[in-house]
Amino acid sequence: MSDDSTISEYETDTTCCYWKRLTPDLIHKIASCLHPNETASALKLVDCETASALRDNYKTLYLSHRHSDLWKATGQTCARAERPWPGSAFVAHWSRPEPWRSLSFRQRRRLLCLAASSGHAPSLDAALAHCGCSLVLEVMVATAAAGNLEGCERLLRQEGCVVYREALKAAAAGGHLPTLQLLLAAAHVRNVPHVFRAACVGGQVHVVTWLTQTFGSTGSGRSAGPDSADAAAAAAAGQVEMMEYLLSQLLQPLLLPVVMTMAQGNDGPAAAGEEVPQQAGSPLPHPPPLLLTASGAIRRLELLLGLVLGCPLEVLRRHYHWLASGVVLPTHGAPMAAGQGAAAVAEVEAEVDGGGGIAEDAAFFVPGDSPLRRRRMLLAAAFTSPTSDWEAKLDFLLSTWGLASGLDARAAPGPVASAGVPALRHYPRTPRPELTQLAEQCLAVGTDDVYEVAWIDLAARPDFLARLQCLRAAGFEFNHVMLELAAEAAQPEALAYLWEECGMGTQGSAPSADILATYFLHGCARFSHGGSWGVSSGISGTAGGAAGGVARSRRCLQMLRLLRDWGAVFTASHVTQAARSAAPEELVPWLLQEVAAHNGEDTDTQQQQEEEREACSKAFQVAAVHSGSLPVLQALRARGAAVCLKSVAFGGSEEALEWAAAELEAEGKLQPLDDMEARRVADSGNHAAMEWLRGRGLLPQRL
Repeated sequence: MSDDSTISEYETDTTCCYWKRLTPDLIHKIASCLHPNETASALKLVDCETASALRDNYKTLYLSHRHSDLWKATGQTCARAERPWPGSAFVAHWSRPEPWRSLSFRQRRRLLCLAASSGHAPSLDAALAHCGCSLVLEVMVATAAAGNLEGCERLLRQEGCVVYREALKAAAAGGHLPTLQLLLAAAHVRNVPHVFRAACVGGQVHVVTWLTQTFGSTGSGRSAGPDSADAAAAAAAGQVEMMEYLLSQLLQPLLLPVVMTMAQGNDGPAAAGEEVPQQAGSPLPHPPPLLLTASGAIRRLELLLGLVLGCPLEVLRRHYHWLASGVVLPTHGAPMAAGQGAAAVAEVEAEVDGGGGIAEDAAFFVPGDSPLRRRRMLLAAAFTSPTSDWEAKLDFLLSTWGLASGLDARAAPGPVASAGVPALRHYPRTPRPELTQLAEQCLAVGTDDVYEVAWIDLAARPDFLARLQCLRAAGFEFNHVMLELAAEAAQPEALAYLWEECGMGTQGSAPSADILATYFLHGCARFSHGGSWGVSSGISGTAGGAAGGVARSRRCLQMLRLLRDWGAVFTASHVTQAARSAAPEELVPWLLQEVAAHNGEDTDTQQQQEEEREACSKAFQVAAVHSGSLPVLQALRARGAAVCLKSVAFGGSEEALEWAAAELEAEGKLQPLDDMEARRVADSGNHAAMEWLRGRGLLPQRL
């Protein structure tokens, strides 16, 4: 073929190909509509023009999916693979031993969980071949949660994994029935209440139906069918259809106590102690008595708490009154299918809520409990709710109880600036003379632990500051516990708001900046969140934190600077605490600089130097075991820390082991591990470290 004909064909292709007519701006718009993994691994490879237009963007392949509220509701903490999974790119990069050498033990185990949950068999093959770590519970849980049937079969039959309860729950919550059936058969399980509950939380009606049909009795005194706790768990997870389906099953046989306490004047049911007339067509052989039992009240309260926490306001309105009053009318006919529960309960609601008052306190009578505590529990469920209408639910509860609501009291935004903290929205606390004494008691901090437990969930939310402002405008009171939780959760804007605008920093009971710093470093482990995990799509393929991790690092450093400006003095003990926690690795070098700057102001005696070296050496051992981050270890070494090879072998990478061995060899202190140290490393599951030590002759001959 001649050159002229080749040029002519190229011109024809260009003329007919609409993609080649697109401008770089249009290509960027198309890329923004795709998942970043699809753009980085596919779209950028279409042609040279597309690659050029997207050259400066989409350089990261995301491997880990951010944890959702559903995962938290089912207790899942394992890593989950991002969808779509970049399988070809993963295999191309991680099917070689070299990239794994720079990963710490924790990172390798996490990457194995991601590959196991990806559903991509070649990715799992590559991870199993090169991860150099034992197969732990999280690997099977991650595989089951993703419904990776082939991966579960391989882990069971070829890798010798064991089925734990967490894996069964993960498969049930995800609705992966074939995977669940495989795991149940392998585990020889005959007791499934926990599996049933997980399926309810996940909203998986087909799994619930199969479990009910397959397991007539668990052998533990409870049938495989639902109870009120299952419905409450489904409601708390926001699974409205599942919750109402379960309620239809519960109301039909009247498993809940039939409590007629609705006061409808002289025409309605009488006061406590009188019999309620038998309903026409009721399946009950005798009229139900007025049952104000503790078990019945607790069940209704659990259901209502779940509704307030996880369901929209519309659903809460539909169910609140009959649950609060304890009125449950007998239903008729055959069991209802999923989707019919809402209509059935709406019919009950229409019969029950005839415009009369609700005898709520009588319905929720629990020996040793109080109406105030129950109301505080419901309010706490409302202001910690993950739904977008949490304010409306809070307002609904207050107005239903006849308590004035201050949620509509708003003021113009006003700036509050402190130590680089961005300007905050200003919601002043409005005087509330119209509040009754009961309302003040509901909104006060109180002596019970209801609110203090709820504050923990509230502090972990990304909109913590906005909710604080709204609650304060509504009249809620806070105490020093809120300051401590804001520090623990690394919420610098919320801490500045409480400290300065709410005036809590001037209260005598307020913790000092030094104490808040300790709370913050303690909370790095307590409030650590699994964010996205990315891998560069470039040549190096270095694993590292993606957007979620970067934001957390920035927020943590912002918190430390804020506390420093308030007078906190950081010492070597803070460095050790940061090394022990799940703090971002940038914190340890920053704290080391602060400690050095503070010590530089004093006389730098030999004793002070020795104390600092000892503290850094302790932090080195802790950091090596818990994070294994080589940059952190090198920063501590630069401040005089002694290198501990056995600690690096617990949690470090092969590169970290090579660096540690070279440092010890330069000092003439490189020695093999003794029997006990070597066995402890072997028991940790860090196989890659054991192989490296064995290859360098640093293990006892018997191992």
